[in-house]
Amino acid sequence: MSNEVIYEIFEFLDFFHRYDAFLNLNQRFKNLLIHSPLSIQINLSLMSKSTFQNYYKFILVSDKYRIKSLHLSNPFVFDFILSSINIQLIFIQLETLILNNIDSKSLENLLNHLTFLSSLVSLSIICIDNIDHPNDFYLQIFRLPILKYCKLSFSKNYKLKSIPMATNQYSSIEHLIIECIIQINILYCFLSYVPQLRRLSCQSLVGYDNVSTDIRISLNNVTHVSLDQCHMSFDHLEFLIKQFCHKIHVLHISGHVIREHLDARRWKQLILNHLPYLRIFDIQFVYSAVVINDQQTYEYLFNQFNSQFWFERQWYFDYRRALIRGNRTGIFYSINPYRGKDYRLVGNINENTRLIHQETNLNSVLHVYIYGEQTINDCINYFPNATHVTFYDNFCLRTRSFSSTLNHIISLQQLTNIDIDTNRFSFQKFCELLQFAPNVNTLMIKSEILKGAYSESMRQSEIFRLASNINIIKHMTIKDKCTLKKIEILLSLCPRLQSLTSDKSMSSYARLSKALDGLVEYFNNEEHYLPKDILKTDKYKLVKKLLKYQSTDTQSLIKMYYQEKVHEQDRANSSSQVDLGKLFS
Repeated sequence: MSNEVIYEIFEFLDFFHRYDAFLNLNQRFKNLLIHSPLSIQINLSLMSKSTFQNYYKFILVSDKYRIKSLHLSNPFVFDFILSSINIQLIFIQLETLILNNIDSKSLENLLNHLTFLSSLVSLSIICIDNIDHPNDFYLQIFRLPILKYCKLSFSKNYKLKSIPMATNQYSSIEHLIIECIIQINILYCFLSYVPQLRRLSCQSLVGYDNVSTDIRISLNNVTHVSLDQCHMSFDHLEFLIKQFCHKIHVLHISGHVIREHLDARRWKQLILNHLPYLRIFDIQFVYSAVVINDQQTYEYLFNQFNSQFWFERQWYFDYRRALIRGNRTGIFYSINPYRGKDYRLVGNINENTRLIHQETNLNSVLHVYIYGEQTINDCINYFPNATHVTFYDNFCLRTRSFSSTLNHIISLQQLTNIDIDTNRFSFQKFCELLQFAPNVNTLMIKSEILKGAYSESMRQSEIFRLASNINIIKHMTIKDKCTLKKIEILLSLCPRLQSLTSDKSMSSYARLSKALDGLVEYFNNEEHYLPKDILKTDKYKLVKKLLKYQSTDTQSLIKMYYQEKVHEQDRANSSSQVDLGKLFS
């Protein structure tokens, strides 16, 4: 086999899989790996700290000039990098960096080194908590010399803080994504730093207060703008579009709106006068119960979008009335073919709602959001290529043939992702869904649905056994608080699980493992042992099983946990004997 063929095989494998499979096979393969011309893309999302240390010692240092991409999402690896690695030397050729679920302290420390990465063109940050010094954080990012792509994602309720308008410092960023609450006046400050911007995406843009219109920012290259979940007056939205979007080709807007946002004539004038290059006009507006009570008025507003101006551009719209979170709500949205990837399936409050344009086959839709069981029964659409489904809000199952009903709008065999974002989904139906969707590998649930699995009879039932045997779920997220009992049920139901994450349910374990990580060296000496009494407790066994999915070393964590309790009691001038019954009962 020629070297060229071997390198082609290497290209199909993850970097670490290459080394695991071929490094010690023979001297030829070892030499090919060490002297490979291929660039290195590293994903450390599921790697333990000890494994990373080994790869760092034997591989990363020698291959530092070939490392082009690095994906980190493990707090132990963050700490090791910050404490042990000369980032400027090891990642000198790094072009893409993804920091997933990093805490603010580690992030701020890491950013101090990033300005020395002269080749970095893409940066993605998902931060799990609030940043203490946001101004310094933002400005450090803007100082990156050749950065082109930047994605900033923060916790749901985090609000971006203001920074001064740019005067003589500018960034090379061309694609900016902001995923958190941001006020429109703060967005203007951000935009002042990115004169070369081409694509802008904002989530939760807010702007109903008085905002200065004395803005002197020139953005002549912006072609794509996406404003998702925005809450702003039409005046502010109009000013934003006039000021920064005069050359855009694609405009996506979604969010809660009031009557003025549904004025077709005002939109027409805005597009004719200020958006001459616009090809895609994609909107999804949610309006409140006040709108629904004035049905004739709003049907008149919707019908204004049925005119030659909209038709000649092939821009069509639809409206539905629905119950969302128990509230009577409506959705007005565009249904053009390019709308593609996402589709929200909401039910009508009554059967008299007239649709402006009806779709029956949506080949481009990959993700279907379902707001109620009745919407499945009423749906005449089919989504042949959908691989992701979300059951949302007030979804409640009543029919016995749920899976067969769902199968007439999407192929359950084709699904790879399921999100259950509702507490009204029975555990039995959940198991049934896993049986009929055997290729799902990623799952998000709310823990409330696990109440139905508390009984021993359910966990011993045929439906539980079949679901456990069939499903291949590898990645799971628990969206709300969850007890260890519920986690134990999930681990039993999904035996092939590789990663288990949650914003809340395991935060105490994450904080514990991170806070006590430094004490592991204490147990490297032979005279320090983990008390055997701990190993006999059910809590230890469950924590051991749980931490398997947290990519860390269980024994070290439990040792640290025990030692910290000893230190706590020493500091309190009490006995140094830890009450194991309280620790692991």
